[in-house]
Amino acid sequence: GQVLHTIVHGMAEPLVGLPAELSAVGMLGIQSLINLFVSSGSGQAYLTMPLMAPLSDLVGVSRQIAVLAFQLGDGLTNIVIPTSASLIGCLGAVKLGWGDWLKVIWRFQLMLMLMSVAAIVIAVLIGFK
Repeated sequence: GQVLHTIVHGMAEPLVGLPAELSAVGMLGIQSLINLFVSSGSGQAYLTMPLMAPLSDLVGVSRQIAVLAFQLGDGLTNIVIPTSASLIGCLGAVKLGWGDWLKVIWRFQLMLMLMSVAAIVIAVLIGFK
């Protein structure tokens, strides 16, 4: 028992002392990283939302920010992660290797992630509920 509490506590420890904006950006990073291993949006939601909701309570951001971090972390990384079946299928259809795709898309992906960080910070600053 209490495994979920232990995991949430372990995730919260490095984020608790940080400002809410940085904690929310950390949640975005966690979601983006998890998407590398669980590229299914519904599967990732099922796996991470029971962790992210209490984590958001512990670090002082609204649960809606946790959902926003999930949506951005899941949706925007699907165009670059090599574990996305739809991406690899499309790349295979046009006979383009993943490494070649990464050379083309990395600047755009970086811009998307920076805009996501800005959106998360703005959401925290305006008290997005």
